[in-house]
Amino acid sequence: MKAPPDISSSNEQIRAELLSHTPRGTPATNVLGFVMDQLRPAGPVLAFASYVDALESASAHKLPAHRDKRRHIRVMLGEAPNSLELFFTTPITAEWQFDVTDKLTDILVERITKARP
Repeated sequence: MKAPPDISSSNEQIRAELLSHTPRGTPATNVLGFVMDQLRPAGPVLAFASYVDALESASAHKLPAHRDKRRHIRVMLGEAPNSLELFFTTPITAEWQFDVTDKLTDILVERITKARP
């Protein structure tokens, strides 16, 4: 993949593309590896701490990921353009969700328009 999906696509199209690379049942560390090595997100990566620890222990470098307490991996894919971009921003995020065995259960893609700081 080597780049984020086309953010002009619908949320469902983006989700389908991400699921084609990380299907349901994929182990969390494989998903995190895909996100870090191939997806190239536009913003920070937030991931369950044990996923980050496991991937770091298998490699020789520290991952540029923020640790979280929830069983998920969340990334910003980009920002959707809007007519009021001086005042508002619309980040597009993807969140991979996992069960207690750390297998992928679903991917949630969201666009939330918010005021610029």
